[in-house]
Amino acid sequence: MATIRGTLAIYDQMSSVLSGITSSLNLTLSAMDDMQRSMDKTFDPTSISAARTAIQQTEAALKDLAPPINDSQNEQDELNDKLNRGKEIAGELSKRIAGFVAAYAGIKKIKGLFSDLASVGMEFNSHMQNSEIAFTTMLGSTEKAREFIDELYAFNKTTPFSFPD
Repeated sequence: MATIRGTLAIYDQMSSVLSGITSSLNLTLSAMDDMQRSMDKTFDPTSISAARTAIQQTEAALKDLAPPINDSQNEQDELNDKLNRGKEIAGELSKRIAGFVAAYAGIKKIKGLFSDLASVGMEFNSHMQNSEIAFTTMLGSTEKAREFIDELYAFNKTTPFSFPD
């Protein structure tokens, strides 16, 4: 974009200079034409005519140069707008991806918590079963073992010790 704007600025600055030069050349050619007419054909008119044609072609080329430069500027502006929209879309996409990553991390933590809870629960149940088997063997009956475990569990609630201890 800076290149096209720079080109437009140079064109704007140079167009008045080039117009002045072509005007001066036209005046010079007109003066030469007048001199030729007054000197009775001592100059070769073909070189003056060729110079005039070259100046006219230069003027036409200068006029033809403005529309493509303006078109280029418009295309550059459109490209810049598209790039800015793409940048905004990429920013939104990265924000959404970051949100998905954060959500995934949260879900993974919750999963770990449930796994830990299930593990603790299974360990407790295993401990209770092992305790029941041991007390059944010691006390001689499953009912007596369950009653004793229930008493221990009730006692556990009123002491600072945990049940497995």
